[in-house]
Amino acid sequence: MKYAHILWLSAVVALALLTAAGCERKVTNEIISIVPAGQAAYVGSSACQACHADIYADFVKTGHPSMLATADSVQQAGHFPDYVTPLQKPADLAWGDIDRVIGGFWWKANFTEAATGGIYYGPDRLFTMATETIDDYDGATPGVEEYACAQCHTTGYIAEGNQEGKENIAGHWRFDGVQCEACHGPGGDHVADPYKAALTVDRSSALCGRCHIKGEVSTIQAANGFIKDHQQYNELFAGKHLTLECVDCHDPHVSLHPGNPDRARGLVNRCENCHLDEVQSYARSALPHYDDGVTCIECHMAKAAWSAYASGTYEGDVHSHLMVINPDPTASMIADGGEVANPYLTVEYTCLKAGCHNPALPENTKAWAASNASQVHPADAGEAASCFTCHSDDPGTLGGKLLAARQQYDQSAHGTGETYNENRLGGGSTTCERCHTNEGFVARMTGVPAVGDQFTRIGCFTCHQPHTTGTLGLRVENAVTLANGTTFDKGDANLCAACHQSRRNASTYVSNNVSLTTHWGPHGSPQSDMLLGVNAYEYDGYEYDHSAHTNVTPDGCLDCHMAGSAYGTGGHAFYMANEEAEFENTLGCNTALCHDGEVEDFDYEGSQTEVAGLLADLETLLTNAGLLSWVDEGGEMVLEPTDGLNVTNADSSGALYNYLFVKNDHSLGVHNTAYAVGLLQSAIAYLNPSGVAERTGPPRISAAH
Repeated sequence: MKYAHILWLSAVVALALLTAAGCERKVTNEIISIVPAGQAAYVGSSACQACHADIYADFVKTGHPSMLATADSVQQAGHFPDYVTPLQKPADLAWGDIDRVIGGFWWKANFTEAATGGIYYGPDRLFTMATETIDDYDGATPGVEEYACAQCHTTGYIAEGNQEGKENIAGHWRFDGVQCEACHGPGGDHVADPYKAALTVDRSSALCGRCHIKGEVSTIQAANGFIKDHQQYNELFAGKHLTLECVDCHDPHVSLHPGNPDRARGLVNRCENCHLDEVQSYARSALPHYDDGVTCIECHMAKAAWSAYASGTYEGDVHSHLMVINPDPTASMIADGGEVANPYLTVEYTCLKAGCHNPALPENTKAWAASNASQVHPADAGEAASCFTCHSDDPGTLGGKLLAARQQYDQSAHGTGETYNENRLGGGSTTCERCHTNEGFVARMTGVPAVGDQFTRIGCFTCHQPHTTGTLGLRVENAVTLANGTTFDKGDANLCAACHQSRRNASTYVSNNVSLTTHWGPHGSPQSDMLLGVNAYEYDGYEYDHSAHTNVTPDGCLDCHMAGSAYGTGGHAFYMANEEAEFENTLGCNTALCHDGEVEDFDYEGSQTEVAGLLADLETLLTNAGLLSWVDEGGEMVLEPTDGLNVTNADSSGALYNYLFVKNDHSLGVHNTAYAVGLLQSAIAYLNPSGVAERTGPPRISAAH
């Protein structure tokens, strides 16, 4: 259907029309504008629910929509999630005396006066949620002061006039609370025609920093021995993590409230995803912290900030985002007479707190904590020197960019050492080492033999040669010749093709009278061959086609595998999906030159389902024919080529080769759907021309004869 251009008069009308239409969507690929603030009507978060139901269901359980709410709203059942501490109001105030409630989701709640809209202050005017008590707010003298915080507590705020004409309210707004449109902009045009007018999706930390900030971003304010609350952006700005965006770690639609059962989904990246070396050294520590389950956050994001309640001398109620710990016993986090914080935590805030090292005990001193700090992350004499021995890692510098790339890379299969652990090292063979170790690959590329047998995992300088040209140039720049003589020439992806290829010439490798071994077949990652649609076993009588990916990816692998960086995918992480986060990185697919926004997941038009079904069919036939056998590998049963079997017919061994070729490509056809389907269908047709009766699978597309 095509959406009519309608002037939406209210959120209620918008939601009713979307619901009546069933929110049917038709991709038109004709987005013509991004709607800037001030040029469209605000329609409210409820208008988003019809199409974005899952996101909306998470979002309404965060603290954002509860930043400001009417007294009537907070009394309604279900206004707050059931894991939130029940709200209490000052005993001497009736609900009729209260206009709105500020907060009430996590730390505290303030109240505004019904008559003027100003904030109540003085004795017994603040609800502290941790202690469930009514406490003093802003002095001992009671009164009402202007409410001037609405720009961060509302949606559609304008710094003019007075909301509802109430004299003690600065400015006016469209909706209470931080609703969807506070971040994504007014949604009237988008609701009217989602594919003609796209809303803003700003992933920058600066967006969050409009409100998670106090004063100048370069200064971290402090009071009463703690960092003041709402300064996450100030803290982030002061450290190395400025190279990241808030959403690299946080899903802003999912609450991190400790009572939220879905809290884990709110953290899209964890410290260990980037800081692998540090986690490994932490695990080696002689101290019991790692075994006791003490997490990175408990120390590097200690509760050094104070919003409503301090549970100890050095423990507030808000996690710091400074991350850096200064272990010097003479260092002080608080400076300048107690009004400013330095850009680091100190050991009294990270160590001396209840549940850890209770500062009430005389032996638990700052000096004692500092003396043990070096044991938390013991040094490893075998670790290579870092770039940052010479280069600054300040954001915006080359070193800062290197740090961001390294943090992404540490999440990759190369960075975690998964590929390194599969090698034979020091065994006299360079067959595996030349792709699975740093030293072996560099030796292969430079022609200078590697020495020793203590080879290391693939790292930054396996692929890059930082000081040869001064530009971090790649070690492979020229075209790569595949095993069957085909030239792979796709720019920087030539580096990938140096290892991600079948390493077999199928036309000679697959023949009559083949003796199988468990390792027979194409090498484990034939992605380059698959992308070009070459070098598998092709049966006579079949025409093998290839998908558009063969020709429309000038930089091959990099066009998709390094597109964006989210949820541990893209960038130097290289992964295309994060199963835990239920996220598939389709950014490379949805460029204007490719699918232009059509791809929602990799099972595009059922292609992966089709290939998975064909693989299962062929697997059944190969197992029944005795070409595949179940083998016990360390307690796990796996299917492998039948060891020692002599296959007299090349077409039979070719069917096995094609099965392994498509399976080991690991994309379920995404790299080259047409070629993968053709290989599987032709193999199936040879082994069982009448079809596979033993298994019911998805419908097949037609083979090209």
